[in-house]
Amino acid sequence: MSRAVVALVAILTLVGCASDGGTGTGAAPPGSGPTPSRADCVASVEEVTVRPGDPPGSICVVVGATLRVTSAPSKPRWQPLSTSDPAVVSCDTTYDPAGTLSGTCRALSSGKAVLASTTGAPTEARPDTVWETTVTVVD
Repeated sequence: MSRAVVALVAILTLVGCASDGGTGTGAAPPGSGPTPSRADCVASVEEVTVRPGDPPGSICVVVGATLRVTSAPSKPRWQPLSTSDPAVVSCDTTYDPAGTLSGTCRALSSGKAVLASTTGAPTEARPDTVWETTVTVVD
């Protein structure tokens, strides 16, 4: 069991799409499945609730959209958000004094990227908790 009981929360203003038909129960690996249409994807700000062991499923946004991710305070704290393709999705991470992660990710160009964070030091071979989700960006 993880030393950190953390729920990552992102802020939703529109309905997103998930690879499993929108139920948010599982994430598809990058490059799998058909690319969603623009009409199926969020055009402004996306929100999803993420808990360790409960992946959010894939997220679909339009170029120019924003994904905001926050976490509950954690010891050890969540590491900065990483992206598998910074040309597709770029993220900035800040922390409040309590250790809450606050990330703002922007959809820059069409494609797929995996967003991820872990608890524990970045050099640890086995982080306490791993969080990740696949983001599809469409024109």
